[in-house]
Amino acid sequence: MKILIFALLTAFTCLTASAQELTPKDIFLKTQEELLKYDRVAYTATSTMKLFDYEDIHKSNIRAEIIRNSKDTIFGGRIYFVANDTIERLYDLKHVYNFDSKKKIALSYDAHKGEEGALSGGIYGDVLWNGFIDPLSFSKRIDHSPVLVNDTVIDGRLCYQILTIRPDDAQYSDKKRWHYITKDSFIPVLFKFQVRFQDNYQYNTFQIHSWDFKKPKDLTLKSKMTSSYKIEKFVMPSRDERIKMLDVGTAAPTLSGKNYQNNLQVETINFKGRVTLLDFWYMSCVPCIKSIPEIEKIHEKYSAKGLQVIGINSSDNNEKGFKRLTKFLTHNIIKYPILFVSDEITKQYPINGWPTFYIIDKNAQVHFTGPYGSLGELDEIVGKLLE
Repeated sequence: MKILIFALLTAFTCLTASAQELTPKDIFLKTQEELLKYDRVAYTATSTMKLFDYEDIHKSNIRAEIIRNSKDTIFGGRIYFVANDTIERLYDLKHVYNFDSKKKIALSYDAHKGEEGALSGGIYGDVLWNGFIDPLSFSKRIDHSPVLVNDTVIDGRLCYQILTIRPDDAQYSDKKRWHYITKDSFIPVLFKFQVRFQDNYQYNTFQIHSWDFKKPKDLTLKSKMTSSYKIEKFVMPSRDERIKMLDVGTAAPTLSGKNYQNNLQVETINFKGRVTLLDFWYMSCVPCIKSIPEIEKIHEKYSAKGLQVIGINSSDNNEKGFKRLTKFLTHNIIKYPILFVSDEITKQYPINGWPTFYIIDKNAQVHFTGPYGSLGELDEIVGKLLE
């Protein structure tokens, strides 16, 4: 009899434990339910980011406040944050304010006229607690086939660890996201993301250290800006104020560097009597990499007619870059010369973004300059010059 009772109790305990086990779907839905209870939060966090085109890791220590507003179509609520005690910004549902404590200026951007990037652009786009701003996003993540991994401890809190892996596509692979959610309160305290492009990884982490769902009481310009500050409206720089490329008709400056395909021997490019396409690029630049196949097509199409194509690289002009290029070329076919140059060359040939293209005519004069967006124009321009 005792054995029977023990067996029944054991079975009941196992069934109860099994019933209490949560699936990733359950955890995401409970997290969503928990965050929807609140409309505001003040939190501290740490964000790290490594971009495709940079080897350095950027870290931000964050103090932030959010008051959610479902009617706001830009960010989903009022937002204020300070990053690394130097970057201070506020969004009040109409404008983004960038505070300059040294100049005592609050630079104003109209978020409803395409200037919202002042808050969310660049490396500071990942300082926001997006899971709190949009709790309903957790139910959408159920479609990404989440997998429950081993529990782990984050800042002394026992957390569920959920992994989602997205399918590879033609360009990107190894796309993974990790969610760490507290087991006792269903608060998402850590998010990690990574994606691979050839041999370059981009990843970021966002970790919440503390939070208070009773604050802030208010998030307005008046509540965050002292009377000593002056508001100035942001004005987009004119073309004349941006980096000016060489004018058409300018004599092409002398161009010398180390030719990778010729054992890094120093060479000076001869422009006279030939049409030359210069591609200013570097290995960790995704747009640069994406342009290589098109540049190679132009090279193959016109090289027999007198076109010379040269890849100009100042960023990777070091031993590490030379070694890295060997593997890089297994992913990217480049048959035209690669010239490693000094930074001085990019002053003589001003660069207004990466990649930048220069076309030099047979008289050794600049015929065309353009950024990545002009890639589709190059074939036609080169063809006409070679007629």
